[in-house]
Amino acid sequence: MPNQGERDLQLMCVGVKFCGGCNPRYDRMQTFETIKGSLKEDVGIKFEYASEGGAYDALLLLSGCTNRCADLSGFTYGDKLVSVWDADGVEAAICELSSLRRERNELERNL
Repeated sequence: MPNQGERDLQLMCVGVKFCGGCNPRYDRMQTFETIKGSLKEDVGIKFEYASEGGAYDALLLLSGCTNRCADLSGFTYGDKLVSVWDADGVEAAICELSSLRRERNELERNL
């Protein structure tokens, strides 16, 4: 049985970044809770609030509008940016994060 450190190495870490909140009519936190709740069965995904200088397997950007003006320059996440700016994008974000996790599983199996 793997120890806690070995298990953590296999998790896909998703940094969560919120924009500045120019649209108070769109609840970005509720959107995040919906996405996180939908993926709770996928134990291979760990969400963390993104902090500057942090390195993540993917970054989930929760914007309040289509401008998506949040500064992402202080984060390392490769090219795996999942962006949601309204309730219509929630399902696509869930599918994309699940797909990224499956791809990572395949890579880990082939090592």
